Amino acid sequence: MAYKTVNPFTNETIATFPDLTDTELAQKLDRAQATYREWSKLPFAKRAAIVGKAADLLRTQKDKYARLLTLEMGKLYRESLAEVELSADILQY
Repeated sequence: MAYKTVNPFTNETIATFPDLTDTELAQKLDRAQATYREWSKLPFAKRAAIVGKAADLLRTQKDKYARLLTLEMGKLYRESLAEVELSADILQY
């Protein structure tokens, strides 16, 4: 059974994602672990710069992400916008 993203307001299926095989899942977990190991070796300043860039991207594209939150979660747009802004603040912190 595939996973679906459903608009909770209209009940419309937005996207469908196939199940992973056990092998695919294991590969993704291995990749995530390797990425974590590499990330943890980066100096704090480098990690902070990357996360700060993510905060900047959220701020400059806040409308895009707020609309996505509204579509996927059924939130009011103003609530989604506040969540994007809060997420950017948390990343910047």
